[in-house]
Amino acid sequence: MSDKRISYKQLGLTAALLTATLVNTGYALAAGGHGPGTTSSLLLGSSAVVTSTVQAKTGQESPISPGDAWLIAERELWLPVVDQLGQHLMTARLDFMNKDNSGAAQEIRQGAEFLQQEEQGPGSPADVEARAVAADGLTKLADQVEQEKITSVDELDKIFAQAYRVDIEHRLVHLTAAELSPLVEKPAMHLRQAAEAFKTKDNTTAAAEIHKALAFLKIEAAASKESAKAVLQAAIDRLEVLAADAAAGNQLAQAELDQAFSRAEHALAYHHRLRAEEAIARDETKEAGYELKAAVYHLEQALTQAGYKIEEVKTFDVKDMNALADKLIAGGQVESKEITQALAQVNQEIERLGGEILVQVNMPWLVIDDHTFIPVVDKMSEHLQLAHQAFVDKDYPKAAQELRQAATFMKEEGTKLTDKAGQAAFQTSVSDLEKRAGEVEQGKLTKLEEFNTALYKAYDTDIAYRRAGISAAESTSLVEWPIVHLGQARAAFERKDTNTAADEIFKAVGFLRLEKSRATGETRTGLENAMTNLEKLARQVREGKVTSTVGLDQAFMRAYQALGQHHYLKATAALDQKNLTEAGYELRAATRYLEQAQTEMKQPAAASHDALQDLADGLIAGKYPGADNAQQSINEIGQELEQLGQAIDKMPAQADTASVAAKQTVTVRLNNNSKEMGYELQAAANHLEQALSRAGSRIEAGNETLVKELRTLADKLIAGEQVEPQHISQVLENMGKKLEALGVELDIIAAAK
Repeated sequence: MSDKRISYKQLGLTAALLTATLVNTGYALAAGGHGPGTTSSLLLGSSAVVTSTVQAKTGQESPISPGDAWLIAERELWLPVVDQLGQHLMTARLDFMNKDNSGAAQEIRQGAEFLQQEEQGPGSPADVEARAVAADGLTKLADQVEQEKITSVDELDKIFAQAYRVDIEHRLVHLTAAELSPLVEKPAMHLRQAAEAFKTKDNTTAAAEIHKALAFLKIEAAASKESAKAVLQAAIDRLEVLAADAAAGNQLAQAELDQAFSRAEHALAYHHRLRAEEAIARDETKEAGYELKAAVYHLEQALTQAGYKIEEVKTFDVKDMNALADKLIAGGQVESKEITQALAQVNQEIERLGGEILVQVNMPWLVIDDHTFIPVVDKMSEHLQLAHQAFVDKDYPKAAQELRQAATFMKEEGTKLTDKAGQAAFQTSVSDLEKRAGEVEQGKLTKLEEFNTALYKAYDTDIAYRRAGISAAESTSLVEWPIVHLGQARAAFERKDTNTAADEIFKAVGFLRLEKSRATGETRTGLENAMTNLEKLARQVREGKVTSTVGLDQAFMRAYQALGQHHYLKATAALDQKNLTEAGYELRAATRYLEQAQTEMKQPAAASHDALQDLADGLIAGKYPGADNAQQSINEIGQELEQLGQAIDKMPAQADTASVAAKQTVTVRLNNNSKEMGYELQAAANHLEQALSRAGSRIEAGNETLVKELRTLADKLIAGEQVEPQHISQVLENMGKKLEALGVELDIIAAAK
């Protein structure tokens, strides 16, 4: 059988012999690629391996580079052959399909032996145990195949996929950058082939190539740290949508493809840049060289997809950066300052491109109504958005299916919650979603407003409990979005497109709502106030009541200041807990919002910002500069944020919100639109809390109950629930008494009859 299958030969060779072998087998290392000076460019197993061009069982010439052959490439399974396990399982599959059960069993056992040999390989004891369990499963499968108890290739694929996943997640992720370097260029290769297929309207090939690129992205994501994992997952989610669209025969706009492909390459560049920083922190310069080279490669691909030329990179010279990477790989002497500067330059370009990509992105949104925009940033919001779209398209079976998938997601995530209130809330949402799915199928739920109310309630529960617990690393990919949407709102307002301007402000609120779920105490109140101000501003913009950009400034700056303050306090708390990575991401976000506000207010940026960014990068890489130094630097941003707040207070304010505060009056407009009334009461609750704070009153039992009662009532009205008018009157009466005692007037404006 060995004469028919791909052979992974052991190479214990010098660089020259390795290069000669590759040339002789027909594998030419691309200039500037990941081969040269990269002497261990094909190390993918417990030993060096490389495939040679021989006849495979298909009778076709087999590829000789890891990742070019496929164990499974159909339906939902796309598994590239990246090591000897994949080779044995691929050959076993071919044998099985050719009814050679004996040969298939032999190959499966050899795959099990590979995992058994790796039992003492890289990783933790848990990794070793996982590989041992997978090997045992393959051995049992081999016996079943030999005894002809396995009758379909689907049964085989299920076990193969499990073993493959264990190999990736519990072995491959622990390999070095040198060993993984042959896979670096695979995503770009398949995305290019997908783009070519789209040009010829060959959607089947395009979908397959996107799936292949996704397979390699998922391998990288498995080995990524939390922050990069979130960015990679967002890119993966977008590509999966494109693959599904392509498979369905939908024609996609070139700009949409370019954006998604650029986003994927950008995510990979970010991932490898972080790994380079980590390698430097461990003093592994060779590893850092490989990671730096990969980061520059993916950045170059991302720039190309985004429509830029590599010559347009202003922060560094690509050739010089690759030369530095090669020097690190070769073990040459490089000053640590030069490495740090190089990584900072790459990071600067990655962040710049990231902003460009965000502006171009056509993010899916779940639009509940004219005032409520929910960004699709994870599986939960994706299911809700797809359910909404299917309902609008009158595809009720699809809408019901997506509701049930959202319910399944919440059921699984609910088991991970430690808060009993959260568990109960999730169980209620699961039951409600399943009930609504049945009503949609039976034709009992036909009104979009009622359907959207159910979606919003589930979403609100999800962000209140599940997303409240996500880390700064996981949410780092969302930091730029409020800035993007408020910037687009300003641009739309300046061209007198007030509807678009209002929509963009509401979209920014959607991201503040996500971040509010992670906030507590005063910072949560600050974010709520910022959201209320933005929502009122958006409605005023839509109604034509704002006549100049001066009317936008205070609300925008207040949002940036609230976000910055939130991240600053989270950074301080994380540092106190010695969670360096978390502190770094929070500090990076706080600095970003502070810089944006100071830029828009035309204030000179503090010289300390670069030092703060360096500190954030160091913390993320696991470098601890010392408690006093770190806290002192973080305190500086706290002082700047406080000064920013004072400057914002002196800015000309938009009508309504600011004048109310100046006159110490809380205005509540009652009208026949329960949702509008809900927003009014929501704002009133914030003003009451502020009034209590200004009066020096602590939020004691009675006060806290009233504030909560107001917010609960507001939420019910916003969600479209029925509320007795007498109850509204009673709550407002109680609020009026409390405000009167504080010297604040409650001005209730009734709706016109």
